[in-house]
Amino acid sequence: MLRFVPRTVLILGIVSFLNDTASEMITPMLPLFLTATLGAGPAVVGLVEGV
Repeated sequence: MLRFVPRTVLILGIVSFLNDTASEMITPMLPLFLTATLGAGPAVVGLVEGV
C-alpha cells in the first residue's frame, strides 16, 4: 500500500537533504579557506573549528 506524502513534506525533505550535503562539503574546506584566502593563523582556525 502506497501512502501519499504531502508536497510540502517532500519539498522540505529535498531542501533538508541539499542543505546537509552542502554543509558536509564545505566543512573540510573551511580551514583551507581561512588560511589561504583570509590569511588567518592557526589560533583563529582552531577557534572556528572548536565552535
